[in-house]
Amino acid sequence: MSFQTLDINMQPFDMTYDLESGFLRGTIWNNLYDKYKYEATKTNTPMTVENQLIYMIQVYSFAVTELTLFVCTHKDNIEAINMLKKISLEREKIYSYYEMKYRDLDHSSVNETYNYLEGNWPWEGETLCGNMKKY
Repeated sequence: MSFQTLDINMQPFDMTYDLESGFLRGTIWNNLYDKYKYEATKTNTPMTVENQLIYMIQVYSFAVTELTLFVCTHKDNIEAINMLKKISLEREKIYSYYEMKYRDLDHSSVNETYNYLEGNWPWEGETLCGNMKKY
């Protein structure tokens, strides 16, 4: 019996530099994007500053995840490693600013106030991105 292997290192570093578009499309890779039947769109409803920050944390977190997966399979790609460092740093700045101004986002916060337990859970309140409806 013979097996074929998938060469995952064939994926070129062809990243969109508009992270928000990549977030809404579901991929930051230009060559992997295939229009989906249900495309996400950003809501036209004005967001509070707090919700804008949460949205940007989601956008940057998505890009960090995508780049981390790429770097795991392309460990010698310096451009990808540098982009991952840059975007991770920006995400941390937004994350820290949000926690300083509003409340902790998770249990690993340096503030250790555990106020991430306060407020609505995602299934209890408004959605922050897209035109998804409340239940």
